Amino acid sequence: MRSTRPWTLVPLFAAILLLGCSKAGRRVEDFTPSADNARQALQAALEHWKAGNPPGSVPGTTPQVETVDSKWKAAPKQLQAFEILGEEPGATGSAPRYFRVKLTTAKGPPQEVKYVVVGIDPLWVYREPDFAALSGAGK
Repeated sequence: MRSTRPWTLVPLFAAILLLGCSKAGRRVEDFTPSADNARQALQAALEHWKAGNPPGSVPGTTPQVETVDSKWKAAPKQLQAFEILGEEPGATGSAPRYFRVKLTTAKGPPQEVKYVVVGIDPLWVYREPDFAALSGAGK
């Protein structure tokens, strides 16, 4: 059995320490996308749904767009049209981006919902109740 000398592990521990410390100073603002990037991510996600695709990764997006939407997951082929009505008032550069969206599905009248966009790369697009459940605000 080969023994490991303690000093041979020093570079490994140093690398782990440096990686951990480099993220320790991150702020909420570091994970808040610009308004334009957030809107483009939302647009790409909804176009992906309208094309009949399930939520998840949206191919061909840079930065990568990821979607989480329990209603979409339940009915991936249902979206017929959408309109991004605008960013919610009061959204700041230090908070997630909230957008009001009008969705027209195959069943029922059009409805207004909110989407939340967070992250830098990837950009995450959540339907508001899914984001609230994830963040603990929905409890």
